[in-house]
Amino acid sequence: MRLSLKATRDGNLQDQLIEHFVSNNDNLLLETFSIQSNCSFTLTFSGGYRIVVFPSGSTGEDWRLFRPASDESHLVVSGGAIERGDS
Repeated sequence: MRLSLKATRDGNLQDQLIEHFVSNNDNLLLETFSIQSNCSFTLTFSGGYRIVVFPSGSTGEDWRLFRPASDESHLVVSGGAIERGDS
């Protein structure tokens, strides 16, 4: 399958790439994770795959970690600082 590198109207390029990657790696297991002082983190998976997430600026929301379809509190990183996200 050839993967298009253009975002679609109903999604974005990152979502397409991650969906394609995960659907083609059924036995993907998280092996390690590390968190750096600048609020970036690295997830290392079986097969030598890694996802590295890092803040892209000094203001605004950088990333958010939450349980889908849940109103539970969650983790938010904004401007390089950790905040608590409440529902």
